[in-house]
Amino acid sequence: MTYAFHIKNVADGFTDIQFKDLLPTYDALLDTLTEEEKAVACKIHELTYKYGFLITELWSPSIDSTELMETLINNHPMPNNIYSIPDFVFTKKSNHPKGIQILINEYKNKIQDPWDLVIFINKNDILSKIKKEVDRSWTKPKKQFIGNHNDFEIALYVDREKCKISNALSTLRLQIHHLEEYKNGPLAILPKKEFSDIEKTNPKTGKEMRRRLAATIDSIRLSEGLISKRWTACKSNVRRSIGLYLWDRVNILNVPHKSRKTHIIELINKIKSQDPKILDLYLGKFNEYSSDKETTKNGDLAEYQETVIREMDADYDLTDYCIKNYEYLTPHDVKSGGKKIKQD
Repeated sequence: MTYAFHIKNVADGFTDIQFKDLLPTYDALLDTLTEEEKAVACKIHELTYKYGFLITELWSPSIDSTELMETLINNHPMPNNIYSIPDFVFTKKSNHPKGIQILINEYKNKIQDPWDLVIFINKNDILSKIKKEVDRSWTKPKKQFIGNHNDFEIALYVDREKCKISNALSTLRLQIHHLEEYKNGPLAILPKKEFSDIEKTNPKTGKEMRRRLAATIDSIRLSEGLISKRWTACKSNVRRSIGLYLWDRVNILNVPHKSRKTHIIELINKIKSQDPKILDLYLGKFNEYSSDKETTKNGDLAEYQETVIREMDADYDLTDYCIKNYEYLTPHDVKSGGKKIKQD
């Protein structure tokens, strides 16, 4: 519904192949909403556009962090039933490579930020020739124009003071790939054996599939603001709720003044007794047996316990950064040194 609202009210060229198929259903649904319900849909869209998809993770009528955590831990589907990240994601507003703005000819959105180079691309252009023109124009003064402004599918507006030439060319390549995927359909990701069989019987096809798959992965990373990894919705819900639970214990309800590690160890023991499979979200082999005799599991070993403690500690840090900075951040934002985070 949020995607339908966005397409109906914002002309920025954002397209998601999977959600586009659902547009007829949800576009019609928007027309049936009351004014009060439309206001809610508008607010959800506003938050999604500000923070990124899925900002609705953790939305729950539960206020108490204990209730929220237990709801997600006790009622969530098992991790192996959860699909991984979507092909395309609703990126945060302004969470894109600096100095680059993209315009798709089909959508007449406005270019708002300063620029001094524009690259117009149509379906018949050869990328290698465009790259040579970009190389020649990059160091020239004043505004530079490449391609035909009367016949284009993609226009890339670049501020050369804020953007490296490598970033501009990479973004251009991935945007072309994005449109190709939209027109031709996303690349099917085959099981490893089937993929290997294709590479053996038809090396040329296998090579092309690897190229397209690599470009698809790069496109996903680009649309997420160049982050390297994104949790599944299931993993994000559970681990963020645990981070919030621990944050409350340490900062709000810590009457006995226990250490953060003590709170974490107590929570691990509680989860082990209630639903140990949850701990697989912290360490994939946590619940596997550590010996052939199947007497102890990996989670009984100190080294595995310490790994889960470190990961829960990282979830606490993620929660702490989000609260202090009024922001929706990813684990990558925190683990990479907090480059996007404004410290107090």
